[in-house]
Amino acid sequence: MESSFGMELEYELDDDCEFTLNGSDSTYRAIRNALDDSDIIVTLEFDDDNIVTSVTAQAKTVKGILKGADDKRIIIVDDDGGRMSFGLDRNMECEFDGDEVTYSKFKSLYKDAESAVVAEVEIDDDGNVISVAAQSSSDSEGTVVSISSSSVVFEDIAGIEHEYKIEPAMVGYLNGEKLGSVAKVLEYAKADGATIKVTFSSRGYVNRIYVTLDD
Repeated sequence: MESSFGMELEYELDDDCEFTLNGSDSTYRAIRNALDDSDIIVTLEFDDDNIVTSVTAQAKTVKGILKGADDKRIIIVDDDGGRMSFGLDRNMECEFDGDEVTYSKFKSLYKDAESAVVAEVEIDDDGNVISVAAQSSSDSEGTVVSISSSSVVFEDIAGIEHEYKIEPAMVGYLNGEKLGSVAKVLEYAKADGATIKVTFSSRGYVNRIYVTLDD
């Protein structure tokens, strides 16, 4: 590892050394592989013989579901269930749904979001957020992952997948024009560059699919 003074340091690991990465139990191999994606901040614990007994690693760039944003911290939960809490740099840059905003506005937008918010944060060597970019998810709009006459899976703009059953009497539209054939709806929905918006029946099934496809 490299110390805060820029010196390279090497330590021996205990055979029973414990590893944590981004808030979750991990392995030496996983931490080593994580170096391919981001710089890693490492905290070590030693025994009386100066052998490392615990390695706590935190990637400097992480992405996950935003679970908290207040005056003191931002909380992210990643795909592995790791819960990470970061302090705030006073000069951090904030973005929400593609717009640059103040942190005060960022907190307000997050609080008002009706669905999950995905955020990517970058932290400094002290573990404080220097930039955060958030994207609110959508339960009804996205691009098709898979679709059939009975179900649809789509990925929203935040990268979250949603799966719904489809009503047998579902109606489809292409660029605002009603389609008479369910097969055509399915075909257009799977086309490259297509996006969809769905509405729901009283029992929570998709009853309309609106496909937008650029000419």
